[in-house]
Amino acid sequence: MDESHSSDEGLFVRKPVYLDNGEEVFDSALIAGGTIIPIEIKSSVLPIEQKYAGKAGPFHLGLSVKFGGGPGAAVEQLVRNLGQLFSPAQPRQSASIPAAEINEIFPVVIVHEPILRFGLLAHDLTREFAAGLSSLALREGLTFYPIQLLTIEDLEHLSPHFQFGDFSLIDCLRAKAREDPQNRLGFWNFVVTRFMPGRGIEPRSDSKLLGRFDWLTKAMLWRISRGDYYDHGLASRGEPSQRAVICARPVGGDELLGDEVIGFRDYETVEEAYKAIHELVHKDFPKQQISADWFECAVVNEFGFLVSEPASMSGEE
Repeated sequence: MDESHSSDEGLFVRKPVYLDNGEEVFDSALIAGGTIIPIEIKSSVLPIEQKYAGKAGPFHLGLSVKFGGGPGAAVEQLVRNLGQLFSPAQPRQSASIPAAEINEIFPVVIVHEPILRFGLLAHDLTREFAAGLSSLALREGLTFYPIQLLTIEDLEHLSPHFQFGDFSLIDCLRAKAREDPQNRLGFWNFVVTRFMPGRGIEPRSDSKLLGRFDWLTKAMLWRISRGDYYDHGLASRGEPSQRAVICARPVGGDELLGDEVIGFRDYETVEEAYKAIHELVHKDFPKQQISADWFECAVVNEFGFLVSEPASMSGEE
């Protein structure tokens, strides 16, 4: 959410807590004026025996237990904490959430379970959320919207639009509530078939995400090339040739790439590789589409082992 959120949208709060005992309110929240998006993040998936039960009963029971009104499930957590924040008598306080100033609530659950992309399943959880709200005593002047289910992929697709100011997450949620009041469409289906086309907005690619994927792909290919997955019990790979490789690792920036080393460039000899790496020291590393403070480079052989600089080159610049 940090990466897909623009500061222009409002205040993004990670793990807000209650003042009285430090207990977590939501996994995250986005607050803009009198609007809040309380967010629960669920990495669990439906058990196989319920997901593929072939019967509606076990499937919907599993859905409810994991994501609906079951203890600790997404809907139950949202309902319970919204009831405590917006109680008319003794609301619990959180330093991060100005509950008294809020009058509009768009609940969101971020899920990893791909089957929850389907709108009809979101509709089931919407009913559970509405039923839970109806049992609460809440202060007046609040408007609650249907719960929406988003995946990590949805956020990745939306991120460049948020960053370029095409629209905000609140814009999407408000339009979804207005144009799909029965919540029959999955969130991403609504965005790509209704929201963006209806406003003449073209899809944007996420250059940072593509750059990250490209770097991870190169790192995987380098591990294969140097023999990380080679079964030496079958046969020896023999001795390395005279070829050398400059490998590179990003330092700082994207934490996901901190241990991902790529084979940057190949050279016929160790001397050529060291000449090239000395040149890199005196100029910037070629621009990459990833976030990094700097790049750590080394000369290795084709199996990934460090190769010392030839004595004949000592003292050369």
